[in-house]
Amino acid sequence: YIAKQVTLHKQPSSLALLPMLLSDYNPNAYQNGRMGLWQLDPNSSFEQGLLVNWWYDGRDDIVASTTDALNILQSNYDNSHSWEYAIAAYAENNQAQSILAASASNGFWDADIPTTSKIIVAKFIALKTILANPEFYHIPQARISSHDPLRVMYLQSQVNLNNLATWSGLSLAQLQYFNPGFKQLATPPDHGIYPILMPLSNATQARDAMQSRGNKNHISWIYHQVRSSASLASIAKMYHTS
Repeated sequence: YIAKQVTLHKQPSSLALLPMLLSDYNPNAYQNGRMGLWQLDPNSSFEQGLLVNWWYDGRDDIVASTTDALNILQSNYDNSHSWEYAIAAYAENNQAQSILAASASNGFWDADIPTTSKIIVAKFIALKTILANPEFYHIPQARISSHDPLRVMYLQSQVNLNNLATWSGLSLAQLQYFNPGFKQLATPPDHGIYPILMPLSNATQARDAMQSRGNKNHISWIYHQVRSSASLASIAKMYHTS
């Protein structure tokens, strides 16, 4: 999925390797306040408009975080005309402006920028060099499988993830593996359009099942603020349930 998005953004294909360095392709990775495959930090997430709430965290979502990360990298490149500077500024987001400013007068390796940012760029260059020359480095050739590619579905109403897993033929654990941005057992109730990622064959199966069910797909969860005098029985009676 990431490789396809890099291609669609008309960026160097090697950028698909960057999450390997940042998070080892782990969408649940967390370190130093940064989260997800692309290790997005709170400031850049807010600036990019990523949704973060009780139901959903866009920093962990494979689809949303990939889009935002590639947009940030493209913006860095547009401001520096150098992918080395673009990656360095991304890796050191709190110093991005000073790193990008240095591109105006210095070659990257001679620039007065944080050593840690140069290290991540050096590792990135080493990684893409090794993978581009597997025989020389005596490693198996890496291939991206085209079998049953991942497909994005956009849900326009709240759906129970257990039900969605059943309709798609996936287990709940598999569905959550592809969609770590969802933090509860249902998609958010705000009627926003949220991406769901799953293999193409499962997405087709889920779409057909949902179309056959019509409005029966919908669920509705309500927040209730409990007062000190309330009991479970009184709350249940209020909502006509047991």
